[in-house]
Amino acid sequence: MPTINFPSGPSLNDTYNLGVRTWKWNGDAWALQPLTGGFTGSQGYTGSAGSQGAIGYTGSAAPNTMSDLVDDTSPQLGGDLESNGNSIKLPDSATVFLGTNQDMQILHDGSSSVIKDVQGNQLYIQSTNFNLANSSGLKHIYANNDYGVTMYYQDSAKLETTSSGVSITGALTVGGVAITPATVPTISSISPSAIETSTSTAVTITGTNFTSIPQVEALNSSTGIWYPADSIAFTNSTTIVATFTLSVNASYKLRIENPDGNAVLSSSALLSVSAAPTFSTSAGSLGSIAGGFSGTVATLAGSSDSAITFSETTNVLTNASQANCSLNSSTGAITTTNLGGSSTTATTYNFTVRITDAESQTVDRSFSISTSYGATGGAQFN
Repeated sequence: MPTINFPSGPSLNDTYNLGVRTWKWNGDAWALQPLTGGFTGSQGYTGSAGSQGAIGYTGSAAPNTMSDLVDDTSPQLGGDLESNGNSIKLPDSATVFLGTNQDMQILHDGSSSVIKDVQGNQLYIQSTNFNLANSSGLKHIYANNDYGVTMYYQDSAKLETTSSGVSITGALTVGGVAITPATVPTISSISPSAIETSTSTAVTITGTNFTSIPQVEALNSSTGIWYPADSIAFTNSTTIVATFTLSVNASYKLRIENPDGNAVLSSSALLSVSAAPTFSTSAGSLGSIAGGFSGTVATLAGSSDSAITFSETTNVLTNASQANCSLNSSTGAITTTNLGGSSTTATTYNFTVRITDAESQTVDRSFSISTSYGATGGAQFN
């Protein structure tokens, strides 16, 4: 069968001929013109001879004669339909049907453009990245391949799915009620971090989003028992002071709950409760020793429920220009190679020593060491 190849860019009433058939451009389509004569060809179609069939095709009365494409209610294609650069135009409400049962329909009803699945099946739109925008290009929905989906209002992102949930920019209204994001308190640090057993101690808690006046509790990490603070003082949104008297030696997590119910529990134990270190050595004078002495001056003693260390809080005992001694941080031994250093004058050296235990609890005690020197020169007695 000859190939129909309509010319592009036709003008009104242009004609196209193929064999004995003529088409005329009516402004919208190529219209097949009726034959004014020709062979009837009926015998050719019904006869067994192939040559008679060819004659029948050209006859106007042949049953399979190609008719006007515009007026034909059931035109058939024997191959691909090539537009040759021309458009395919359908009027309002004219529908393109896809599928054996016409499941998929595409049309424009005069006011709306419609893509419809009429059989209750699923409609898939598959793309690496998907954009839904208006005719001006302003985004409505954007789906990123293997990542999130973002919804827009006037090209401004408002809702986005993320690996951890949903991110919303702006206000969220549910049932006409504006939802205010929860303001959850946080804890960043406390001071002191260790307190003495059964001793009322004020603990300063630093964090964010505190509101007046929150509840503060200590959770024994070992037993799971909660202990409310004795009292709570609200300073500002980042600082509160909670006073505790805890009788059980343990490590404690802290929980803060604002009046609106939003709360935080520290992820780890922040507060340690234990017996404070103590000195066994009495405060005051450790004795009078000859200046220039070399050896152990004294040994300080103390204890706690954990390891302790000794240190001087003043700058006298271990100052080479003063007592000129050393303090052993583990044993508390005070030693010297030349007590008093270069001094030749009897002197009382006052100093303070601190014991610190493993929980960073401390105790201070004040001591003194006196030096003496033998008499020099003469004296007159009356």
